Formats: sequence, structure tokens, C-alpha cells
Amino acid sequence: MPPTPRSERRVPVARKRDIIEVAAQLFARHGYHGTSVRDLSEALGLGKASLYHHIESKDELLFWVHEQFINPLLEETERRLSAEMDPRDALRTLSCILMRVIADYRPYVTVFLNEWRALSPERAAAIREKRKRFEGYIRAALQRGVEQGLFRPLDVSVTCLGFLGMHNYAYQWLNPEGRLSPEEIAATFSSIFLRGIAQGDNQSQAPETSASPQAG
Repeated sequence: MPPTPRSERRVPVARKRDIIEVAAQLFARHGYHGTSVRDLSEALGLGKASLYHHIESKDELLFWVHEQFINPLLEETERRLSAEMDPRDALRTLSCILMRVIADYRPYVTVFLNEWRALSPERAAAIREKRKRFEGYIRAALQRGVEQGLFRPLDVSVTCLGFLGMHNYAYQWLNPEGRLSPEEIAATFSSIFLRGIAQGDNQSQAPETSASPQAG
């Protein structure tokens, strides 16, 4: 894990939130390397010296932006998921959570998916560990479904990547104010995905429960 930066202990929460939001917008629009410290300073109405009073480096700021997406994703997943949940409902729930967080944190998702290679090795390792934690919930649901005879025998790792591939790049086209809500899109994705991996007679999936669009 990366060391706790000095700036994390001195930045007021509200000010840190403002800095992260501006950085996310600029990094998403211009790329991490295409955004200078001067760009950040001007957008925040701060001089360079004042900005560096709040952050240790641009890399630290990139790490904060990554955390702003992955932390809420993990928190919501851990709040709503349980080991006893029907594997199909677990995947529906994960789909809903992921689509909602993508909708709510769209600039952060753009940076998370496109700029992770720019992180320093220690900070990149910390983000990879959190990514693996989320992917672990998908794999666990898939594995339970196979063991319970709900899903046909499949390569869990590859199927997990397929699940993520359906969702992750929604940031490029998702309109939170569009015709379908993120939860309704998630329900459509879940239906397609679950029918594709169902075992024989389980093509008719269990009724949707907590992850349905109505439940939000």
C-alpha cells in the first residue's frame, strides 16, 4: 500500500473534494499527461504554491481520483451483497451497483479506465488490489452458480471479464438522463448475460428481486 501522504492529513475534506472533482474533469477531458499543474491551478483559482500546499504531487491527485470511483463501488457492494444470495441475484445486484456508480462518477470512471498506467507503482498496486476485490465478488457468484448447477461449466475468469466488458465502457455512452435509467440498462445486461451462462433448464431465470429497476 502507498504511504499515507502528508497532504491527506492536512487537506480539509471539502477542499480536497473540490480539488479531486476538478482534477477528474480535466484528466477525463485532456488526459493525465495532457493536464499540467498550471491547468489544475488555474481551474481551481490557486497558485502553484497554494496547490502544492494541498497535494504532494500530481500522481497523488491521480490516485485520489481513482479512489473516488473504486471506494464507493466496494462500499456499496459490501453493503448489499451476501454470501447466501442466489448467484443470479448477486450478479443482477453487481450489475446494478456498477452501472449506477458509472453513471454517478462518469469522469472518475473515464480516468480510472484510461489513466491507471500513469500511477506510480505503489499506488497502482493499491488500486489493483481494490479492483481484484470487486472482481472477486463476480467470480464468487459465478463459481457458486456453477457448483449449484444454475450455470453451465465455464471458465470463471474469462466469464468475469465478459461481465465487466459489458459494463465498464458504458461511461462512453451512458446518459443518466436518457430514456433508460442505469438500473434498467443493468437489468437488460443481466438478462442477456444470465441467459448466456444458464445451465439447461435454468434458461428461465429466477424472478428479479433486490436488483430490479423498480428496487433501484
